[in-house]
Amino acid sequence: RALQANHVVDIAQALAETHEWVVMDTPGTMNEVVAASLNEAAIVLLVSSLDVSSIKDTKTALRILESWAVSPERVRLIVNDITRAAAVTPEDVERATGKEIASLIAHDAQVGLSVQTGIPIVQSNPRSRFAREILALSESIAGLTEERQSGFSLARLPLLGKSF
Repeated sequence: RALQANHVVDIAQALAETHEWVVMDTPGTMNEVVAASLNEAAIVLLVSSLDVSSIKDTKTALRILESWAVSPERVRLIVNDITRAAAVTPEDVERATGKEIASLIAHDAQVGLSVQTGIPIVQSNPRSRFAREILALSESIAGLTEERQSGFSLARLPLLGKSF
């Protein structure tokens, strides 16, 4: 039996009763299940990269989100896999999408290995630029930026360390 939109809503609501954060990783396909997931979300992270096809897909996704009445204030644009050699700049992405970039995440060749081994890069290489940017994004979403400056870091929370 296929997953239905109401199942996603029920699961998200049940998890929200016992967990401070519920993270849903949706597919790139926009369908009824994704719409239900995004409707439940307090924050939507739309991930793109510095290539023309990704930017076009991002523009399309933003239009779809708008048609689904997802408030633009809830949508944060994340640009992933940043390299110095990219022909497209983050400013080009902002200009093309009309959306300010909330976070830039650097390219890191170790990410693929991290995915394959199942060891989060924030654990295997916490000092890498990628890990630092992921933790900064997490802390920003959680509203912990000020606490981080005073010595508190999500890297110290075991659950989060396993999540990334």
